[in-house]
Amino acid sequence: MIKRSFLLACLFLIACQQLIAQQVVEQASYFKVNSADLSSESRQLLVKKIDSLKPALKNYSIKISGHTDNSGPEDLNYDLSQKRAMTVKNIFIETGIPDENISVSFNGANFPVASNETKEGKQLNRRVEVKIEITVLVAEK
Repeated sequence: MIKRSFLLACLFLIACQQLIAQQVVEQASYFKVNSADLSSESRQLLVKKIDSLKPALKNYSIKISGHTDNSGPEDLNYDLSQKRAMTVKNIFIETGIPDENISVSFNGANFPVASNETKEGKQLNRRVEVKIEITVLVAEK
């Protein structure tokens, strides 16, 4: 039987992980049209977030997914989403996160989070999402 306090601790870890990943994405994930470059300010924010997370990262994996708006041909959007995801992955690696803990996917314009009918919506769709998954190991008594 799993104790209630353990379940609450797991739920807390999951909530913290989601909040941290959301903060990383919100502060450093949006790109200009046809660009895979982060501004120096966005890059610094991402590095700062990664550095603040490092002490808490044990038994984890990082999933990075690149996205675009629907402007342009599908094959170019796919390539651009790959470049965006790799830009963010390389920043994680440069800050000391092991490559084997990072997986990357490239989605082109397939998973919009906003309408591509407006300028604002397109901006939101030009993004990289970062999900940090923490594995909790349980010792049985």
